[in-house]
Amino acid sequence: EMMTLVVGVEGPANADILVRECVAHDGTPQASYQLTDQEGCVLGSRKKVLGSWQKTKDTGNPSISVIAFSHFQAFKFPDKTDVYIECEVDLCAQACPVCPLDGASGKKKRKRRRKRAIPRTPSRRNEEDKTEGGAAEGNNRPRHNNNTKTMGEGVRLARRLRVISPEDFSIVRDTPITLVTKKTEGGAEDEMCVSVGSFVAAVVMALLVLVLSSTMTAVLCLRVRTIPSTASTYLPDTSFHAFSTVSGKTR
Repeated sequence: EMMTLVVGVEGPANADILVRECVAHDGTPQASYQLTDQEGCVLGSRKKVLGSWQKTKDTGNPSISVIAFSHFQAFKFPDKTDVYIECEVDLCAQACPVCPLDGASGKKKRKRRRKRAIPRTPSRRNEEDKTEGGAAEGNNRPRHNNNTKTMGEGVRLARRLRVISPEDFSIVRDTPITLVTKKTEGGAEDEMCVSVGSFVAAVVMALLVLVLSSTMTAVLCLRVRTIPSTASTYLPDTSFHAFSTVSGKTR
């Protein structure tokens, strides 16, 4: 999958940025993977992963003066899903130097000079050969703009990406996982799915209700036993008299 790294700068309209010394690692900078050099050029063996850095002034945001971006192919390290990309970003007051290898055609253009048909002496021929050789070496060397001024020291930016490959999906798919979802079309109407936490909470509540009900029942039973019998509370019958007769005799 193709992705894009974007670096924006908030500053004056004439500000420019240079993104260089980009590295990738899995969280341990000791085992870093170099992507670009000090001039912002993508290394030869890394061009399949990271494209050349490009710039645009059309940012769509008035506060952002310039944006640098680079397209890259998503990649990951073995047994790791996190990829860290770090780059050094320099802010320039004018135009920053560009990578000498990022030309329009990728090849250096050579200017042809007309040679005058003047007989050359051996000494003159040697001098011209030295001059042409020095000029060729000078043209082959990358040129830097000495008039470019950087606004302060460079800033080290880092970004963490999480890359999941199809193999990672297969590992997750083979792992037994219990999912709690809503009722599907094929499920019965009387079926209900609950989570483990809800089930435990329901069991605890049921036990508490059972204990409270048992306690209240025992208390009520004890109170009922302490109440006196109802027979002793009745008044004596009206036919009962204080004097009783036995065999017709009064006592």
